[in-house]
Amino acid sequence: MNTLFLNLLLFYIIENKFYKINSFISIISFILFNLFINNYYILLINFIYFGFLRGNIQSLLFAIKLKNTLFESQQPTPYYLINEINLMIKKHTPKNFKKLIDFGCGECHTLNQINFKYKKIGVEYNNQIYKNAIRISSKNNYNIYKIINCNILDYKFTDNSVIYMYEPLWDVENNDVYIKLFQILDSFNYNIDIIYVTGLFVKKLDHHFFNKYNFEIIDKKNIGSLFLNRDIYYCKKNII
Repeated sequence: MNTLFLNLLLFYIIENKFYKINSFISIISFILFNLFINNYYILLINFIYFGFLRGNIQSLLFAIKLKNTLFESQQPTPYYLINEINLMIKKHTPKNFKKLIDFGCGECHTLNQINFKYKKIGVEYNNQIYKNAIRISSKNNYNIYKIINCNILDYKFTDNSVIYMYEPLWDVENNDVYIKLFQILDSFNYNIDIIYVTGLFVKKLDHHFFNKYNFEIIDKKNIGSLFLNRDIYYCKKNII
């Protein structure tokens, strides 16, 4: 009983008081503690959790609900990332940015939860998902200014904006669409901030890509488990 209590206490401290602590450090903490008390069963459970499940339980449950896999599309941004995204917006987004555009908004569950006091716009290419987004946002009175059915390359920018992308092109075989998009963004005289969340394994954009198109990474977080995790980038366009 004392062993179980101490493990639960350690788990509570790491998950609720120091959640941002790296999963590797979390696993090492449990390994050292449980080896010291010779408790191998709880050690195995903690390894599975911090190695694979941490931060991914919502995605797993959603995949089961849709009867697809963890790696298929239509997965909303996991809830534990939204808090980090909101903190980044609060910290880095200038007050003169009046629009936040979600490229690949899906059914707009994430866009509704993002804290942005001005206009939130969803852009969805798939016509059926777009129709679902219109219906769901209307039914649930989502705080969204507009949902647009178009290719991200066809979206018309009119002022300073924040772009949010939760790896919308994970199933595209190459980076051509991203290259074309960033070429368009690079040609604008508007200030553009980008929040980009990678997939678990698909991480198409990195600092080399952003730097190539004059975007500076001003914040980056790695969130999730030891083996299944995502990177969150906050980038600003350098107007030359």
